[in-house]
Amino acid sequence: MRTRTLTVPVETFSRAEALALTLSLAVTSLLIAIVLWDFQLAAWMVVENGPAECTQVALLLVAGALRVRDARRCASRQWSVAPDVVLASGFAVLVIGEIDLDKAVFGTKVIHTRFFVNPSVWLPYRVLAVMVVVGLPIALGLYVLRHLRELLLVLWRGRRTGWGRLYLAGGVLFILVEIFERRLLVSFLPRYFLEELLELISAIMLVVASLAQPLGAGLQSDSPDEIEL
Repeated sequence: MRTRTLTVPVETFSRAEALALTLSLAVTSLLIAIVLWDFQLAAWMVVENGPAECTQVALLLVAGALRVRDARRCASRQWSVAPDVVLASGFAVLVIGEIDLDKAVFGTKVIHTRFFVNPSVWLPYRVLAVMVVVGLPIALGLYVLRHLRELLLVLWRGRRTGWGRLYLAGGVLFILVEIFERRLLVSFLPRYFLEELLELISAIMLVVASLAQPLGAGLQSDSPDEIEL
């Protein structure tokens, strides 16, 4: 079968990126203004499980819900749902990490060895934790490998689009915040201020990207057998 090269127009600066930038600047300006006006109020807003973190979780839930909605629409049209499934799973992982769901349910981090060997924890709970902590990542990894070509195609096309660049920027920013979390503690700002602000900006980027992502990520317009990357 003759292949053809898929050409995707490059968006130099999309409306989605402009919206994400505007919202990020607005949130940054608001939080800085609150710091200058009332330091204690600003400190309360960025505490763990405080207003800033709850806003992050809400944005990530919206982004995930949009991917689930589009996955259902794609499935009804017999289009690939792999990009939406992977993104929705990623958003779910971020939400679980932000709200410390395991700690809220079991009283400790289930990834810690002491949880699995703690005799005071009901054995079925420990078995369930192993299935979740080990089984789900393996299942997701196998799913990614099975649909690797479709996902690579979305990445290849997405780099030329505003929503694709927002996904990349939001994801990279979130990872960097997690890596350098301790270095973001500065004496002249409330504790966790920079961490929560940057994570909030990351969540804004991700939810705007999810809003701007076209149905099926554009895969339905071409047959996989006719695409040459």
